[in-house]
Amino acid sequence: MYARARSLALVVLTSSGCLVFDEPLSDRNIDPDGDAGSMQGTDGSTDAVDGSTAGVDAGTDSGPASCVVASIVSYDDCAGPIVINEVDGSGNDFIEIYNRSDADVNISNYVITDDNAGTPAVAEGVVVPVGTVLEAHRYLYVWSNLSAPQPGIRTTDCLPGAPPPCMHSGWGISASGERVYMLDDALNLICTFQYPSAVFGGESFGRVVDGTATLCPTTPSPGEANTASTMR
Repeated sequence: MYARARSLALVVLTSSGCLVFDEPLSDRNIDPDGDAGSMQGTDGSTDAVDGSTAGVDAGTDSGPASCVVASIVSYDDCAGPIVINEVDGSGNDFIEIYNRSDADVNISNYVITDDNAGTPAVAEGVVVPVGTVLEAHRYLYVWSNLSAPQPGIRTTDCLPGAPPPCMHSGWGISASGERVYMLDDALNLICTFQYPSAVFGGESFGRVVDGTATLCPTTPSPGEANTASTMR
């Protein structure tokens, strides 16, 4: 299903040296005020990040004609540069995040998780490894609902046919609808996204175009650009 190839979506600085970013991580720190949308160098300069696409309370989908679906109600409150971009709870569960800005963003210790009685299930969340920089307009996804999830960034053990990198989780996404969350390194809630119950089996739900506020049933594409579902 996920046959299209794509280059790696992020850079990971690790002691094993799997991938190396061309600028030291110590020069690209998240703003100490907790603003995940800015990365400040040791010289005091700050790279600009486009956070202009604000989250919206999305009712009936008002997207392009190819993805207008009556009665699908969702919720999207993701105002920063890193957003939950696509979610699938139909079998090969995943949550995809996307850097919609024009600048690289350090996402070390970000937490991606599902819902627990209306709040983020932080204790079971997937924690992004220290030294992870998500490059501009690139993707990272959590392959969910695994019986034996492995920690850290995976570059070889990802969804079959889908491009790496990915992370793993033991929890999955409810096919009857569920909210999913992303928190920053200080555990500030920065993105809430509702996966609706009206999504068909074999569909996912995401942003068309990537990073925008238009939410649509989509063809599952973890790690790749979203396209409107062809099942409607």
